[in-house]
Amino acid sequence: MVKQQSKSSSINKTISQDQIYVADCGHRFSIPVIQKHVINGKNTLCPVRGCGNEVGFITGDESGIDVYHVGNRHKNPNNTIGGWVSITSRAVKTATIGRNAQVFENASVLERANIQGYTQVYGDARVYGEASTYGQAEISGNSRVYGKADIKGKAQIYENAKVYGEAQIYGDAQIFGEAQIYEKAQVFVKTKVFGKAKIYGKSLVGGDNIIVHDNAQIYDRSQVYGDVKIYDNAKIYDDAKIFDNAEIFGFVRVFGNASVSGFAYVYGNAKVFDNAKVFDNANVKRNSIIYEDANVFGDATVGGNARIFGHARVYSDAIIDGDSRVYGHAQVYDRSYITGQSKIYGDAHAYGDMTMINDNLSTDNPQTRQAQRRTYLQRLRIQEQELQQQQQQFMGERTEKTEQQQARRRQQFRRSGGKMKAGLQGKGQQYRQSILAKQKQKWDDVPEQIRDVYTLDLFEDPVVANDGAIYNKQTVRKMIGKVGVRGSIITSIKKQGQLTQDQSKRLGKIIDGVQQFKKQHQKTPDDLGRHKRISKKTQQQGGGGRKRKHQNQSK
Repeated sequence: MVKQQSKSSSINKTISQDQIYVADCGHRFSIPVIQKHVINGKNTLCPVRGCGNEVGFITGDESGIDVYHVGNRHKNPNNTIGGWVSITSRAVKTATIGRNAQVFENASVLERANIQGYTQVYGDARVYGEASTYGQAEISGNSRVYGKADIKGKAQIYENAKVYGEAQIYGDAQIFGEAQIYEKAQVFVKTKVFGKAKIYGKSLVGGDNIIVHDNAQIYDRSQVYGDVKIYDNAKIYDDAKIFDNAEIFGFVRVFGNASVSGFAYVYGNAKVFDNAKVFDNANVKRNSIIYEDANVFGDATVGGNARIFGHARVYSDAIIDGDSRVYGHAQVYDRSYITGQSKIYGDAHAYGDMTMINDNLSTDNPQTRQAQRRTYLQRLRIQEQELQQQQQQFMGERTEKTEQQQARRRQQFRRSGGKMKAGLQGKGQQYRQSILAKQKQKWDDVPEQIRDVYTLDLFEDPVVANDGAIYNKQTVRKMIGKVGVRGSIITSIKKQGQLTQDQSKRLGKIIDGVQQFKKQHQKTPDDLGRHKRISKKTQQQGGGGRKRKHQNQSK
């Protein structure tokens, strides 16, 4: 018998001639055979013909044999001869070790654990309870597998990971770090779970490139598959589904029957729940909440404290931000930018280059989307007119005269011809304004294509700003340093040589459209010239009539 000192100074084991040496290549030899192939304490090739691998670590002392490679076959509870257990490891009599399984280094197989297939248990790992392993599973490091856990395939459990309860790990899954898989959770295919991540309940997590780490948690009946990444403090629970190439991180919560898929990103403190769906290339971030039956997809972005709910749809390149609300059957799409405390609800549609800041858009029974757009533009025009009226009042312009003031003035007109003349001129001015108002009313039907997207006025001097949108030149000058309709800051006007082919074509169409519109609608009414003649004639008749009446009264 030869006394052998192991790699660990605390281990002192005795090697007997009837024990077995297991080489790194897996071939087994008796101690006398392996000693013949060790020359001067140096490693040598495996004596099996055609193998060519080294027999294993050699300590370099008298025997030249590593105790971690020396052991005995385990005797199973049913009296069958089981797999190889090194003299440095521990396998109790109640445990079952399959014929091709190996337990070595400082590993322990305890209680009624069942190690089958080509499983390797090594390092300081422990398998106990009624846990079972199959296939080519590896349990190593300081990991723990217990309860009724089931490890199979080529699954790897290592470092300080724990798998217990009725959890199942299979395929090429890897559980490491301080990760925990328990209850009835299943982790499979090539999933990697590490850090302090937890997967439990009846959740299913499996895919070719799934990564779950940090403090992420997946539980209840949730499902994660595809190439998903979930990390930070994100939580997926209830019946939620995360799949494809979605990425969930931050303090996100996805629950209920919600789903996140495609290449979608959900991060920050966002929440997605109920039957909500986020997919394609959508971004949901910050404190936004998507719930009920709402959908966010395409290249849409929802951020700030926005809320999308009901049967609402947000898609294309739309941006919802601030404290905005989109609900009902409303839809926001194209390059729309909704922010502030705006609300879009009912059956409303926001699209094109629409920008809404602290406004509402609602239509109960819309006939067409164009009608909805016109309704919104008209409301903006009314608001603009009201603002202009307030400014005029503030600057000291006269308000409408009361009936009493008008009566007092009529008396003054009777007494004074000069004031009568002034009064008649005032009536002529009112008449001119009524004619101009009729002409202006025609301009309210200006097509959207030839309106300034910011002021909603007819284009007079259209130019292309640095954000790619087309405005009146005067509008751009006022908006320097401010956010444009496309969400970027306006800094300059593009010169003719800086325009793209598409921008030049759009600008040309607008200029042609404005000219054509002016030809059809901008007609100088003859009444604007005729009202002067009418005023003079009325003045002469009215003045003469009053003069004769005054003469008769004096007689």
